[in-house]
Amino acid sequence: MTVPPPKLDKVSRSALAARLTALRVAAGLSGNALAKRMGIIQSRQWKIEHGELLPTEEDIQAWVRATGERREVAAWPDSRSLVDRGAS
Repeated sequence: MTVPPPKLDKVSRSALAARLTALRVAAGLSGNALAKRMGIIQSRQWKIEHGELLPTEEDIQAWVRATGERREVAAWPDSRSLVDRGAS
């Protein structure tokens, strides 16, 4: 029997969105500027920041790189650890 991976609950999703938003704000970027740096459409960035869309691992890595936080990519191998680190 295969057990599916745990889903991020609403609190975890909110924590992830808040952490990603904090990275963008700290970098002094607008949502549109961040989306351009990441190579995504601005509505995707908005949905991620507002918890309407769960970002992929690639989204998270691109987000962190686009905000100039390269050192944090290695520290966050998956979105669960990003949530854990952001919530602390």
